[in-house]
Amino acid sequence: MGKYSISIGDKVDIIRQAYIRKDTGEPDELGSKVIDVIDEVTLKLMMPMNKTITVPLELGEESIMYFYTAKGILTGRTVVSERFFEGSLAVMVVKLITELEKTQRRQFYRLQCSMNAKFHIMTDEEKKGLNDFIGESRLVRENKSRYIDLVAGNTNDWDECVVIDLSGGGVKYLSDKEIKKKENAILAISLKSGEQIKEYFLLMTIIDSLRKSVDSTKLEIRTKFLGLRESARDAIVRFVFEEERRNRNKENL
Repeated sequence: MGKYSISIGDKVDIIRQAYIRKDTGEPDELGSKVIDVIDEVTLKLMMPMNKTITVPLELGEESIMYFYTAKGILTGRTVVSERFFEGSLAVMVVKLITELEKTQRRQFYRLQCSMNAKFHIMTDEEKKGLNDFIGESRLVRENKSRYIDLVAGNTNDWDECVVIDLSGGGVKYLSDKEIKKKENAILAISLKSGEQIKEYFLLMTIIDSLRKSVDSTKLEIRTKFLGLRESARDAIVRFVFEEERRNRNKENL
């Protein structure tokens, strides 16, 4: 844990990047508490609960956690290595896979940026194909994402845009082209991780479309992602995390 420390009893917020709330379009968020500090990178936590129902995180599941410590809010990426019962209490052991960093709560997984991208408004025929993918299971999301990749690879009907806000739940972008609320579109965006750059095709629905000002030619489009495969959502969250860290390092120079 380096120069920062976590103590028994510290409250924890867990951001499950692979699970998106339908009402907000944001990653699912759960609460927990530290019940033991095993070593510098290993912690035992209460299994989170939603009201009176235990929500078991999966073995190997990665998430972003916020630790509310005496020294402020610390954040890092974790992975579940064990889960079991101690008497009647469901617990899990998590390992830190990044160093802890101080953070201001919500700025971590929503990145203000300026990134060139493009979008494709789906045709009625293309949208019919989405009806074959019912549910939110991992297999359904994977197959839906493959279908979106296929649609994206077979169209030349793209419009340029600039993404100004990016998170695991959706994007906000600027565009010259008007688009209706609840319309389905595909975002094509390239993300860098380490030395690699990869293009992703992401299904999204339009939540809102507003003109920046009366005399502006640009529209501000707010969207949320639909049924992304876990690898794509993980890449987005990792990109946001790395960019935020780079930005904080620049501020500290």
